[in-house]
Amino acid sequence: MEKEIHLWGDGSSVNNGEEKGLGGYGYTLLFGEFEGVDIKTEYGDKNKMLTGWDGFENTTNQKEEIKAIINGLKRIKSNMNYPIQVFSDSAYLINCMNQRWYDNWRTNGWKNSKKEPVESPELWKELLQVIEDGFFKITWNKVKGHSGVFYNEQCDKLARQGLEKMREVRRGEG
Repeated sequence: MEKEIHLWGDGSSVNNGEEKGLGGYGYTLLFGEFEGVDIKTEYGDKNKMLTGWDGFENTTNQKEEIKAIINGLKRIKSNMNYPIQVFSDSAYLINCMNQRWYDNWRTNGWKNSKKEPVESPELWKELLQVIEDGFFKITWNKVKGHSGVFYNEQCDKLARQGLEKMREVRRGEG
């Protein structure tokens, strides 16, 4: 069995009311041998697991989805040389990476196929740079959100911790 790294990430944000623009991300990193595991359930050695989260203002759900993966990848040492499986419920993120939309975006001055500016080009550039700097071999996997997939749900809770942190900051408690 081959050792690999599983990176789960999720983002959360508020799109209305006085909390509009508050958001957070969460990620979980698992290290081990995962052949044959049911990814919908809890798996892996808790001693070989890392989690992280944070919150931000003036953000969107998609920005937080990307930040979750960026920050998870930054925790991986580039010399580990293990294959990485990334899991996210963001179709936008997964489709961009699997279909390499970013190649055309770069060529077209960070404009999409409709000739409109790509949302959050700075985050896409950072994600691509982290991947390049780490020499990471990544497989991108879409999972269904809010469907009981254990680590996706865990990352959702972590992302909501980041969102709650920003609510406290906005109320003057943080």
